[in-house]
Amino acid sequence: MTNSKTTWICVADAGHLRILRSNGPGTPIERIVQEEHARDGGKDFADRPGRALESSGDGSRHAMQPHEDPVRRDKRDTAAEIGKRLSDHAQKQDFQRLILVAPPQFMGDLRKHLSPAASEAVIAEIDKDLTGESDAEIRERLAQVAPV
Repeated sequence: MTNSKTTWICVADAGHLRILRSNGPGTPIERIVQEEHARDGGKDFADRPGRALESSGDGSRHAMQPHEDPVRRDKRDTAAEIGKRLSDHAQKQDFQRLILVAPPQFMGDLRKHLSPAASEAVIAEIDKDLTGESDAEIRERLAQVAPV
């Protein structure tokens, strides 16, 4: 049976994911996930945009621009993957409380991809990139917003 006060702390940005688990204040924080996301950053695109003929028939050519910035797309895709994983674990009741720590834009993308169960479990958010901080430093910061 799962501890009724299990808290997961998701510390993420487009390139990193760390999930920490706490079973309550005063208990050790355990790192359960540590990953780096190597995205292509749009490297599947050529160095220069493609060219197209003008539809007016005068034979002029112009550069075609991609509809979406490939780097931004990669960041959204990473947030979607993390959101789905958190949602799956919320469904399995692996945690009852969730704390999200991510840069503001990534946080917004991540929120969009959380299931209702995962969203309801969120007890705190920190809109900062703390992926470079130690687990102990993260716990200290969290003490100000939610006891873990």
